[in-house]
Amino acid sequence: MHIKVWDLVTRLFHWALVVAVTMSFVSIKFLHNIELHLKFGAIVMTLVIFRIIWGIAGSSNARFTNFVTGLTAVISYIRQPTTAKAQSTGHSPLAGWAVLALLLGLTIQVATGLFADDEIYVTGPLAGMVSSDASAWATQLHYQNSDILLGLILLHLLANAFYFFVLKINLIKPMISGTKNISHVESIKERPVTAAISLLLATIICVYVFNR
Repeated sequence: MHIKVWDLVTRLFHWALVVAVTMSFVSIKFLHNIELHLKFGAIVMTLVIFRIIWGIAGSSNARFTNFVTGLTAVISYIRQPTTAKAQSTGHSPLAGWAVLALLLGLTIQVATGLFADDEIYVTGPLAGMVSSDASAWATQLHYQNSDILLGLILLHLLANAFYFFVLKINLIKPMISGTKNISHVESIKERPVTAAISLLLATIICVYVFNR
């Protein structure tokens, strides 16, 4: 039977982040539009902050405590047969650490972007609050971390392809529909959408004031 495995809020966050990160990369690498890059960077920052809070107080499968496990659980999951993997809901132990890695990479990226100053095209909104050496360090880390972040995103895409073509498990469809065909598993415990909207609005206001 079809069981709810992803709430609407988490699904909207996921695809909004895909668009924001993609446009942030395209705007600077191909369009060379600094203003657009800063705007999408602010959107990524908003989404990351929102996801961290939602990972603490959100719906059950979105919470970090539900999918961040120890090494033993990760190894056990890897050794599971394909049929057992197909019955899992939400993030698997292995995917849970991948989510943390991506969130950490995005956090570093937006944080360094705030203090970056390449002295040519762009100056972060908080670059004037630190020394020139600190700003130069943040700028260098911002560029270096972008490559690491792209690598993590590529691994994420390859993992999805591996599950789909090799293990015959579709991880993308549930992130669109929110449901998965699993037996003998309870649906997730969802938080009200109004709570997510209130949280998102508060985050948007804070990020806006922070970047002024």
